[in-house]
Amino acid sequence: MTLSKHVYSKKSHTHLDWLTVVIKYRSYQGLTNKDDLLDDLKQFLSRYFGLNFDSLDIFNMKHGIYKFDYAFSFFDGGAIVGYNETKFMLQFSGRGLESLEDYYGIDRFINYLRLCTLNGIEWTCSRWDLARDLYNWPRTYSPDTVYHERRRGNLVGRVMYYKPVPDSGSVVRPSELRGYERELLLGSTLYLGKNPFQLRIYNKLAERYRKTKVAFDFKRWTRWELQMNSNKADYYFQKWIASGNSLEETWKLIIKANFRFVVNHSASIDKSRNRSKLKTAKWWSRLIDTNDNWDKAPSVIRVNTASSRHRYYKSNVGPHAALRLNTLVRGYLKNGVSVEDARELGKTAFLHELDEMLPDNAVWVNNNRALFSGSAWNDLDSNLTMINTETGQIYDFDTSV
Repeated sequence: MTLSKHVYSKKSHTHLDWLTVVIKYRSYQGLTNKDDLLDDLKQFLSRYFGLNFDSLDIFNMKHGIYKFDYAFSFFDGGAIVGYNETKFMLQFSGRGLESLEDYYGIDRFINYLRLCTLNGIEWTCSRWDLARDLYNWPRTYSPDTVYHERRRGNLVGRVMYYKPVPDSGSVVRPSELRGYERELLLGSTLYLGKNPFQLRIYNKLAERYRKTKVAFDFKRWTRWELQMNSNKADYYFQKWIASGNSLEETWKLIIKANFRFVVNHSASIDKSRNRSKLKTAKWWSRLIDTNDNWDKAPSVIRVNTASSRHRYYKSNVGPHAALRLNTLVRGYLKNGVSVEDARELGKTAFLHELDEMLPDNAVWVNNNRALFSGSAWNDLDSNLTMINTETGQIYDFDTSV
């Protein structure tokens, strides 16, 4: 008897992966106390954004964020509000956007932004990440292959700058591995363009495996993510919500407006030719013409029963829990959160992950109590660094307090 070969179907899904909006806001006259300002802001968010903080667990961040003196988080650290007397920031990570969708839907939040505009409340989008995930697509769409196409001169369009990052993080590339195991370990990233507008192409399967040790049931998982900041983010985001287009349509429109791969283009030969007449590569046309066939990408993992999850956490999460906390804390540090606040937010996010995977998470936490003790953080401190978000300078974690 021969076993049938596992068939991986080709799928795609477009979604928001980060959103930051800054809203001009003036507190009621005479409010100078920080606590009064917080209460006033909560009333504003309740009135104009339908957020009921009586039912949401919030964490008050002691050191603010970015240039905001005060800040708090909710959605288990996936959403952060930074504020002062004149404006506030609403920041949602990918995880925060998932929580927002579960809370009342992202479409409803977008409508609240439209309502702000109608009420004369000024706001801007300062960061917008729009991602398209390609599951089990050919290796043609991998960062390595696209990088070589760019090197051959086959990219024509408004954005020509590119930057390869061959082996991101600690991912290794052992030549003896093949198939699925090799795909998990190929962690290259390619940037087309640069801040404030860039397309980041990377192996999401490798990134998730490196961070969580969870083996997703895909042969390949490549993310093509538009990362937009400042005026670029505001321009494209405002254009999207005014158009009524879907996220998929918007991703394709932005991609087509800024990038195009052609066949056998040579800068020396084609210098005097009209670029618009160059033949578009078939693989590029397929990327643009293929419609998404997943409304929401499922978190399909090979650990899918209560008993197997328990075994998985006992054998994998326990030994690697400090590493996972490290990763979560680093993520907050890179996004402008102070060391002390990043620790607390990292722990909150980690416990949220436990809630999703383990019905007896309280037992697991009790059995691994040392992980959350001071001694565990001392061990963790030696492996952490903090990045100054304005200068890019890297500091030792323990000396940056």
